[in-house]
Amino acid sequence: MAYKPAARGYRGQMLMGPETTFGELPADPKGWKIPFNTEALVISRNKNTAATLRGTRNPAEPFDGNTSVDGDLVVPVDTTTFGVWLMMLFGKPVSAAEQSLYKHTFSAGEELPSFWAEVLIATQTPLHKRSTGCKINTFALEAGGDGELVATLGLMAAKQTHETAAAVSAPVALPFNRLANFEATLKVDGQPTANVMNFSLSMENGLDGDVRLLGGQGFRADLPEGLMGLSGSMEALVTDSDFYTKALASTPLALELAFIKGAESLTIKLPQVQLQVTGPAVNGPAGMKMTWNWQAYSPQPDDAAMTVELVNTLENYDFA
Repeated sequence: MAYKPAARGYRGQMLMGPETTFGELPADPKGWKIPFNTEALVISRNKNTAATLRGTRNPAEPFDGNTSVDGDLVVPVDTTTFGVWLMMLFGKPVSAAEQSLYKHTFSAGEELPSFWAEVLIATQTPLHKRSTGCKINTFALEAGGDGELVATLGLMAAKQTHETAAAVSAPVALPFNRLANFEATLKVDGQPTANVMNFSLSMENGLDGDVRLLGGQGFRADLPEGLMGLSGSMEALVTDSDFYTKALASTPLALELAFIKGAESLTIKLPQVQLQVTGPAVNGPAGMKMTWNWQAYSPQPDDAAMTVELVNTLENYDFA
């Protein structure tokens, strides 16, 4: 048998684009070429053990169960291309000119858009791993430290196939202006804070992955959204009792995490946050720090629990 070299991960490329009908590649698909760090959106189907009795101890033929397509996608955070993922997480933004740039404001809609995603697996005969009916179930971002600034997207999809040709021959490549952890600032109640070391944010969309219909061959027919969950944590130096006092009284805080690079920026706004009560512990002689867990919410049904603003050179996220 002739040796075949393994596909190289560095040659992987990702395309993705919006769907008009859930789970179906559009007849004339439009797509973006998207940078990514790792991708683990994979198909799985249970191989179930039969309990059939046949007068022998030898096992009967197994049978197939339902099919799922799930996995995490890790992407770098920047001021422009990252907006594509924000659009899949929130829906289309409100875009407006701001001096010589454009501000795009994202807030959660009632339904998540679905999209298709395709990753090139660079074997000798290239194959294109194509997933349709994709939605973002979870979103996580951490600011602080010396590592690369990335976001982790927990994806769910309806189907996945291996194709011999890409869905789009000429995808749109958006500008990429990378953001870094050292460019982060945090405001609490509108005032810059200088005692927070790390900040984490987690968003959950509560997708129901068990909607399968008779005649659907075990594939997902839909991914309905549930209630949104917004939570996270702050690791802060112990400098006073302010956070403790507000946590004890369930006093809401407004948090604003921003990454600013020149005139372009990414800003995450959480207007109403409550801290979980905890207290400082003396764990040794060094400077004291502690972690405050928080939950964000909307006081009124029409209030946005979180908004994200991108300022960049892109006029809108429509295809030309």
